[in-house]
Amino acid sequence: MQKRQAEKSAFLLYVMLCDLQNVEEKRPLVMRNSLQAVDFY
Repeated sequence: MQKRQAEKSAFLLYVMLCDLQNVEEKRPLVMRNSLQAVDFY
C-alpha cells in the first residue's frame, strides 16, 4: 500500500511539472487526462 501511494504521489508531481511547461490552451486537456489517470489507481 505504501508503494502504491508513493507511485501515485510521484505521478501527480510529474503531471504538475508537465502541466507547468504546457501552454495555456493545452492545459485543460492535460488536466483531464491526469484526472482520468488518477482514477485508474
